[in-house]
Amino acid sequence: MRLKSFSTYKYNLNELLNDSRLIVELKRALEQGQAFRVKHDLDLNILKKYRTFFLKSIDINSNEYTPRLKGCKNYIQIHPDHPDQIIKANFISFSVFPWNEESNDLFETYRQLFILRNKLAGLPDDLYHKTCDEKLTARIAMQYYPSSYGFMNSHTDPKNIHQFAIPTLTLSKIGKDFSTGGFFLVNENNKRQYMDSLLNFGDLTLFHTSIPHGVEVIDAGSVTDNIEKGRMMAIAAVNPFSGIDGFNAENA
Repeated sequence: MRLKSFSTYKYNLNELLNDSRLIVELKRALEQGQAFRVKHDLDLNILKKYRTFFLKSIDINSNEYTPRLKGCKNYIQIHPDHPDQIIKANFISFSVFPWNEESNDLFETYRQLFILRNKLAGLPDDLYHKTCDEKLTARIAMQYYPSSYGFMNSHTDPKNIHQFAIPTLTLSKIGKDFSTGGFFLVNENNKRQYMDSLLNFGDLTLFHTSIPHGVEVIDAGSVTDNIEKGRMMAIAAVNPFSGIDGFNAENA
């Protein structure tokens, strides 16, 4: 599949969550290669707080690995470019889980994103983010691509019920946090359509994950020691616990 068009969806997040007919319509449009910005009234101040905390907590020299286990702490992980990666990338992630009391405010504020995700997948509204599962968990994944080296190669996500369309919030602004590169979708002309110039901080986007997508190197060729320069996004993710086979997880 390739990107057919990008536009602001005619219904907002609350309207979508309260009308099953709109979900069917949205799903059909996504399956046709359309991508959307979805209007919402989510409180962005909480997300700004976590963004600041995340950036202040990064240790670029850390090689700590925390397995994704039920009850684990929220954690930061460095994902350096190395030969064993399935998808070549270089970025940093902050993983936030629903069982940690310290992140209750984040999950309560952004729970609608998981409900939207479940509705698009034909799953119960509360699954994973409120209702426990033995194999999978909800996770708010903040992915950060530092200036001068952060990237993720073009790829499509594996086809399964959890990969249909992943609600994503933009947490950076091109021209302010970084200057070149950034998130792209491949269009019907097999060209990269760069999205960041069309997006503002807090914008919610949806696209079918079989459209090739990735992050072009942020500020390629630049030299900076400012770890707070780069591109960030937050993903309403559903991932398997470490050691669980048979599920394809989203990156990071």
